[in-house]
Amino acid sequence: MKKICITLALVLALTLAACSANEEPKATPEAQIQATPEAFSWSEVEACYKGSNDPGVRWNGFANVAESPITDAAAALERAQNEYRLQADESYTVSHDPASGMWKVYFFPKPRNDGSVVVGGDFQVYMSDKGITLLTVAGE
Repeated sequence: MKKICITLALVLALTLAACSANEEPKATPEAQIQATPEAFSWSEVEACYKGSNDPGVRWNGFANVAESPITDAAAALERAQNEYRLQADESYTVSHDPASGMWKVYFFPKPRNDGSVVVGGDFQVYMSDKGITLLTVAGE
């Protein structure tokens, strides 16, 4: 009986060690920032939400009302978190429309372990190159 318990304990220890070695390192927000932000069209976004009665669409009442220039994706993410705080179970993308001088930071739930995702749990922050928030969209 003693040999069986020792053998089981050894097998369990080796199994746990093997599983830990195969885990991917946890991504930090800094590791997720793209070197070149994705493109988007501010004029299309603006046309889509202008006049919307959706309660998740806001055109005013923001934290980012004073200028603080955004020069890259990291600065856009930092500034967007004044409007919405990134949660541990979320990810994000940063996009830029150089023609209009607008940035988009899109926060969204990470897929669950079973691959499913939370519907309507996302949040978008749209800011000018000057760091002023012009629009937020929740739950799209």
